[in-house]
Amino acid sequence: MNHDGTLNDVEERPNYIQVSDRRPDNERKGWTLAVTQNSQFTDRQGNQLRGARLLLNNQQFASVQENGEPTLQNQDGVVLLPEQKIPLVTASNGQGAGTWVYRFGDGESAGESVAL
Repeated sequence: MNHDGTLNDVEERPNYIQVSDRRPDNERKGWTLAVTQNSQFTDRQGNQLRGARLLLNNQQFASVQENGEPTLQNQDGVVLLPEQKIPLVTASNGQGAGTWVYRFGDGESAGESVAL
């Protein structure tokens, strides 16, 4: 999504998560986006890939909202660990209203922003 809200079909798109909070103002108490890796990565035979980690880098927000940006919980990137809930983004009161795209990189860095 471009900053003006239009879609860009030419540029390679990064991996992303879209969050929409359309609750009335009096019902907004904030929100949290978190992820849990259920188990260790395995190969096709089911053998665990010891030490394998999923890395989420180049975190960015894209939105047409002009204020109330949510807060990144891990500014320097995220390393997922099996069976551990990792908070990614939080929105306090007054933050996160409307639609937000939480993405990993942009057209130039998308290919290196999510790695195993």
